Amino acid sequence: MPSPSFDHDEVIARLGEVFRHYGYHGASLSRITQATGLGKGSLYNAFPGGKEDMANAVLGSIDDWFSNTVFSVLEQQGDPAAAFATMFEAVRHYFHSGQRICLMGAFAMDDSMIVFPNKSADISGVGAMPWRPALCAAG
Repeated sequence: MPSPSFDHDEVIARLGEVFRHYGYHGASLSRITQATGLGKGSLYNAFPGGKEDMANAVLGSIDDWFSNTVFSVLEQQGDPAAAFATMFEAVRHYFHSGQRICLMGAFAMDDSMIVFPNKSADISGVGAMPWRPALCAAG
């Protein structure tokens, strides 16, 4: 259980940036402690499985963001064109207009997807294809 002295969501966001910048294998514990401001003990207390646990927390956070911010819009908004416009704006904002690398891409570039074989389909929504009904409705 994470210590109440730090914001778990903020730590996950900082971890995500370390993984984006250095990839999974390049994200050393020293880089992670520097970026989060936490010591090794605090990190392992919050993420008992170590770096893999940290990466899974980041990937889970991204999956939640896409589910709640992108896919739910496509499923709930009545006007498909407006839904896609909202989705594209959210994704543009998330990726800082192309200035932020996709974490799945960063992991794929350093061969980390071997560690997380099921995550790419989860995050991209390929399994559920949440955008398919909206595309069909748009014609």
